[in-house]
Amino acid sequence: MTNLAADGTKQITLSKVQFDGISAVLKGFYKNTKCGVVMLSDESGLALAQSGRLDSDKMSLLSTLAAGNYAATVQMAYLVDEESGFKKQFHEGKNYSIYITGVTESFFLVVVFSQEKTTFGMIRVMCEKVVAELQAVLAKIPSENDELKTIQPAVSEQIDDEEFREELSSRLDSILGGPLK
Repeated sequence: MTNLAADGTKQITLSKVQFDGISAVLKGFYKNTKCGVVMLSDESGLALAQSGRLDSDKMSLLSTLAAGNYAATVQMAYLVDEESGFKKQFHEGKNYSIYITGVTESFFLVVVFSQEKTTFGMIRVMCEKVVAELQAVLAKIPSENDELKTIQPAVSEQIDDEEFREELSSRLDSILGGPLK
């Protein structure tokens, strides 16, 4: 699941069975609620799995911002002596709303939905069921014959890709004002 490394970072390890289970739960929730997006993220803002209609850049940014928001509410709970923290958050907008709820200590669920297509009450009730299903999937200990999938090899493969490195270099150059001399 999550392991704390000597340098203080966490490594997330999911088996293929766990990842497929998480994906299936999210797809089912997406279909049943007609939400726009549902994603499982970790406390660092990494979206582990998602289902819905949002481009990958926005999905990644939403996950990161939700993690920051979730961490901030943990601190607010601490300040008002709410030891268990605030596990649920609701942000209501004119066109879209966002519901965030804790799944485990390290993971949370983000749901973006239109109140024209579904209701907050339905999202909240369905999230309770989905959280229980996700907890069960995440609690499964991978067996010896499960092929473990980690985030790190996927990122390493992408970094080794020449096209990715060129795109990253180009974006960093534009942000930093050109190549370093």
